Amino acid sequence: MRRLVLALTLILTTFLLWGVVASPIPAHAATQTISVNPNPVATGNTATVNGTGFTANNWAYVYWQRPDGTTNAVWVSTDSTGAFAFTLGFLASHGTGTEWITAYDNGMGTWTNWVPITVTAGTTTTAEQLSANPNPVTLPSPTESFTAHTTVTGTYFTPNNWVWVQWTRPDGTMNGGWIFTDNNGSFSFTLDFDPAHHCGNETLQAFDNGTGTWSAPYVIRVNCGM
Repeated sequence: MRRLVLALTLILTTFLLWGVVASPIPAHAATQTISVNPNPVATGNTATVNGTGFTANNWAYVYWQRPDGTTNAVWVSTDSTGAFAFTLGFLASHGTGTEWITAYDNGMGTWTNWVPITVTAGTTTTAEQLSANPNPVTLPSPTESFTAHTTVTGTYFTPNNWVWVQWTRPDGTMNGGWIFTDNNGSFSFTLDFDPAHHCGNETLQAFDNGTGTWSAPYVIRVNCGM
């Protein structure tokens, strides 16, 4: 009888262990992957970087090394399916050849494989640009209470990075601030004008933290109120 009980115990233990070993792999253990489209891509253009299989509603750290050896990186948020997408720009100043890109899953603590991007020579048409609307701007008269302002827009800057925008007012005083670009390398903000700084030309210029270059100066005409 004791032998029978022992045999049944061994069979039950083996069955339970098999159940543990044979349990399915959790869905969140899927391998993370990234892809780039188009690839190859010509300088002066952009490509879309897509990530799949990452931890849902979390963060991914995307890191790339350009053909000239310089590097950059950005944090991007994943959606409810563990996917993300952002736009990556390719400047002629970083050369042609192979650009390597990888991504780190903040939730899983793992990296994807390196993905090569073939960068070819192209026509550079994406120099950083500033614009403002309206331009010119009219200051309020002493009897008016409204504030003069315009919307400053920047395009063709490094996507998902910082830009330092500074301006020199008609009276020679200066100010500035940092602003973060979107997935397309664009940004916008509202710039106010105080009559105390007088009327005349106000000059703006922006520094692209991703490329280390300045935009061309942009002039806003500030007219005096009547």
